[in-house]
Amino acid sequence: MSSTRSRSSSTTSSRCRYFGVDPSELVGRNKRRAIEDDLKHVVEHPDQFENRLLATYNDNSFIEEFPVHVTAAEDREERWLVHRSKPVRSGQFAGGRIEWYTDVSERKRSADALRDAKTEFQSLVNAVKEYAIFRLAPDGTIASWNEGAKAIKGYDDDVIGEHISMFYTQAEREMGIPQQNLDEAAAKGSIEDKGWRVRKDGSRFWASVTITALRDDDGATGGFLKITRDMTEQHEREKGLESELHHILDRVSDGFFGLDNEWRFTYINERAAELLNISPEDAKGEVLWDVFPEAANSQFHRNYMWAMSEQESVSFEEHFAPLESWFEVSAYPSVTGLSVYFRDVTERREREQAIRDRERDLRAQKEYINDVLNSIDDLFYVIDGRGHFQRWNRSVRTVTGYSESEMETMDPVDLIVEEDRDEVVRAIGKAFKTGHSRVEARIKTKDGEEIPMEFVASTINTPSDGLLIAGIGRDITERKKRQRQLEESNERLEQFAYAASHDLQEPLRMISSYLQLIEDRYEDALDDDGREFLNFAVDGADRMRDMINGLLAYSRIESEGDTFERVELDDVVADVLDTLQMMYDEQEADITVKPLPCVTGDRTQLRQLFQNLLENAIKNSGEDPLRIHISADRDGSQRVISVRDEGVGIDPADTERIFEMFQTLDAPDENGSGIGLALCKRIVERHGGDIWVDSSTDEGTTFSFTLPVGGDGGE
Repeated sequence: MSSTRSRSSSTTSSRCRYFGVDPSELVGRNKRRAIEDDLKHVVEHPDQFENRLLATYNDNSFIEEFPVHVTAAEDREERWLVHRSKPVRSGQFAGGRIEWYTDVSERKRSADALRDAKTEFQSLVNAVKEYAIFRLAPDGTIASWNEGAKAIKGYDDDVIGEHISMFYTQAEREMGIPQQNLDEAAAKGSIEDKGWRVRKDGSRFWASVTITALRDDDGATGGFLKITRDMTEQHEREKGLESELHHILDRVSDGFFGLDNEWRFTYINERAAELLNISPEDAKGEVLWDVFPEAANSQFHRNYMWAMSEQESVSFEEHFAPLESWFEVSAYPSVTGLSVYFRDVTERREREQAIRDRERDLRAQKEYINDVLNSIDDLFYVIDGRGHFQRWNRSVRTVTGYSESEMETMDPVDLIVEEDRDEVVRAIGKAFKTGHSRVEARIKTKDGEEIPMEFVASTINTPSDGLLIAGIGRDITERKKRQRQLEESNERLEQFAYAASHDLQEPLRMISSYLQLIEDRYEDALDDDGREFLNFAVDGADRMRDMINGLLAYSRIESEGDTFERVELDDVVADVLDTLQMMYDEQEADITVKPLPCVTGDRTQLRQLFQNLLENAIKNSGEDPLRIHISADRDGSQRVISVRDEGVGIDPADTERIFEMFQTLDAPDENGSGIGLALCKRIVERHGGDIWVDSSTDEGTTFSFTLPVGGDGGE
C-alpha cells in the first residue's frame, strides 16, 4: 500500500514537471477527466495518447508501454517520455493504476542525430560515383552498397544479401578465391589489387580494389569494406594507349590452369591450351615440370614455389623461350594447390611496362585508411549552400599545402587563381541549379604554385544541411602542356607556310613577266615545239601562282578566321549559287537544295567550303548533265551536311589522299592546284567537325561533313 502511494506521488511529480500541471489540481480527480482537461492538450497526437493511457484502465489485463512527445510551451520544454503502466492487483487502490514516466529526450535526440548522420554519410558515399563501395557482413554477404557500385558493376538492389563471390568468375569461385581474399583481409587488415574486372553485361573495366576488415570494439572482424574504382579512363589516358590497348585486351581472354599440391594439372581452359600448345586431355593429371621441363629452375618455378610456401599470391612477367613469348602471370595459392592466370603480352610488353611503372608510383603515394573519403586520390570536397567548405579529403590539403585549421577558415574560391574565380562561381551556381557542372580552373597553392585542374561537381541532399555540392578535382597539368605544345607547333607551321608562300611570290612574278615578254616578242620566231614549250612554262607558272595563293589561304584558316557566330546555311548556299550561276548555266546543271540548318561558325570560311565542293562537283561532272544534291541530317548535337553529285566518281583507293595538300586526281595538263579539298578539311576541322567522301568510279561522289548546331538548336 505504501509502495503504491510512493509511486503515485512520483507520478504526480513527473506530470507536474513534464506536463506543466500543478500536482494539487490532480489529487482526488477522475483520471479520465484529468487526462481530458489537463494532459491531453500538451502532447502530440492527443487522441492516441488518451486511448493508449486509458487502455490499461479499461482492460486491466496487460502491462502498457509507449512513447509520449510533450510539445514545448512557455511553462514547459519539449520532451520525449516513455509511459509505463500496469494493473493494481491489491492494496488500498485496488482497481486503480500505477503510472510513471521516464525522460528519454536525450536518447531520442541522439537516435535522430545518429539516423541523420547515417543518412548524410550514405548521401556522401553515393555522391562518390567513381567508386563502388560495398559494406560486407562477416560472412561476405553484401549489406549495403552505393550508387557508384550500381553504375560500375551494372547490378540493381537485388544483390543485397548475396555473397560477394557473385562478382568473381566461376573458376575463381571453384578455387575458393573469394573466401581467400576475405580471410587475407581479416588477417592483414587490408589487401589491395588492380586488374581487369567484369560487369554484369560481360564488359571489362580496369579496376583498383581494396578490401578492408572492420573491427569490433573487442578486435574481432565485424565485416568488410570493399572499394572498387573504375580506372579505365585514367589507365588509358595517361599513356595514350586507350584504343590500341583496349583493342588488344578485349580480343584476348586469359589463359587459366589449376595445379594440386603435387604440381599436377587439375584443369586447363581452352585459351591456356592454345597459348601453351598442349592438349587439356593429355596434360590433366601430369606434373607441370614434366610437361614443360624448360620451366624447371626458371623464374616460373621460383615464383610458383614461393607462392605455395608463403601462401601469398604473386604476379610477374617472364619470357618462355620454347614458345618465344612473354607472359603476364598471376598465381593464387590455396591449401589445395595453385591457380594460375596468364596472357600473352609479347606485342604490348614495352607499352605495358610503362603503365606498370606508373601504377607502381601511384601505389607508393596512395594511402588507404578507414575513412572512405580520404581513400580518394583526387581532390574531394563538399560545399554548402553558402559556398563554404563543409568537408575535404587529405588530398586537398596535400595539393594546396594548407593545414586543417587554415582550410576551416577558407572559401572554395580562395583557392582559385583570381582570373578564374568568376568562372568557378558560375559553375557552383550551375551545380546548385542543374545538379551537376564541370569547369577548368587554376588553383593557387600556399607556396604560390598555379596548378590547372578540372572540377566535376554534383549535388546531394542531406537531412541536416540540406542541398550540398560534392565535387572532385583532377590535375590536368600534362593535358594542358600537350595542348600548348600542339598549339605552338601549329602556329609555327602556319608562320612557316605563310612566310614560304609569301617569299615565293616575287620570283614567280619575275618568271611570269619574262615568260610574257618572250611570248610577246619572240612567239613568231618560235617553231611549233617552241611555242608548245612556252605554253607549258606559262601554264606551269599560272599553276604555281594558284598553289602559292592556296597555301597562303590554307595557312590563314586559323590566324585570320572570323569569330564564330550563328550562320544560316541556306543563305550561305544561296550566295554561292549566285556566284557560280554562269558555270551552272554552261553545264545546264540541275541543283536541288533541301532545307539546311543554322550552325555556329565562320560565315566566310563556310562559304569557301561550299564553293570549293560545288566547283569540285562541276569539274568532275563528266559528259552527262550535271546533277547536284545538297541535304542535311541530324547526328546528336551535330548536323551532317552532304553534297552529292552524279559525276564520274572517285576510285575508292584515292578517297583518303584527296584531302592532302597539293593532291589532285587530274592529269598533269588539267587545271587544279590540289589545295581546294585540303582547305575544306582544314575549315571543317576548325569548326570541330569531320569530313569524308563516299564514291566509286562512274557512280558519283558524296562529300559529307559535320558542323555544330547554332545557338537556337539549329533547325
